[in-house]
Amino acid sequence: MVLMLKTETAISIAIRHYTNSIYTNIKKVDEESSKLNYKYLNEMIAPFNSEIATIQNTLVALNNVVGEKGAKYVEQKLIEIDAHIKETCVNLITKIQIKQGELKLFASKFDDLLSAILALAKRDVTTFIKLSMDKKSEKINALNDGIPTVSEISSVLRLPELHSGDLYEEAKDEAVYQARRNYDKYNENTDTLEFIEAYIYPSISELTLDIMKSAVKKVIVQNEDGEVFLNSKLPLVNSNFWKRNLGKLARELQPMLDEFVEEE
Repeated sequence: MVLMLKTETAISIAIRHYTNSIYTNIKKVDEESSKLNYKYLNEMIAPFNSEIATIQNTLVALNNVVGEKGAKYVEQKLIEIDAHIKETCVNLITKIQIKQGELKLFASKFDDLLSAILALAKRDVTTFIKLSMDKKSEKINALNDGIPTVSEISSVLRLPELHSGDLYEEAKDEAVYQARRNYDKYNENTDTLEFIEAYIYPSISELTLDIMKSAVKKVIVQNEDGEVFLNSKLPLVNSNFWKRNLGKLARELQPMLDEFVEEE
């Protein structure tokens, strides 16, 4: 079974990966610049950092219109951004090399800084995006190995709404509602977990499964394999989620259920 991200989703995730990688490069440039701590160098780095910040903002803005503009538009803009990055790096490298020529014997002090800038300049956006998408595809298909957790699906598919803690809290609100509706079926001799399994679990299980399906549908291709994942794999994921959390829910609801008994 092969799962596929929708094209715009795959590109969007890869752009975020690319943007984050630029942050890593810039951090390295800043670290090497700070080691030298020369006023004239800081004056050179300042416009470079400003230009890179503009590029990063452009990437964020581009990522926000992937679905609207389409893949070809985004690919062209990425090539333009890549050229802008290279030009910005070359400008800084040229300035530093001129300074190296002036310093002569101390020129090697700038080697590590130049290497950090070159690492950013040599990055090819087209290759980076393709490799990022290929790697993401491998991780997505790894979700078919056994039964993934909700957290794994959330992480791989970049679905924050499936953070397990948030999902549990949303289901807990529904559980409280169902507990109030069915409190008359609970007494001091009732096993809390059995009560939850009978009167609360069906509702909260349906709720979490619907949330999972709705989130996953937004990002994967609705082909045969996608349907199998939605309708066969996710119910098992949901079942395992509640196997891990139903006891916790019982412990948290018991004080409220006991209050219902006392009030009677």
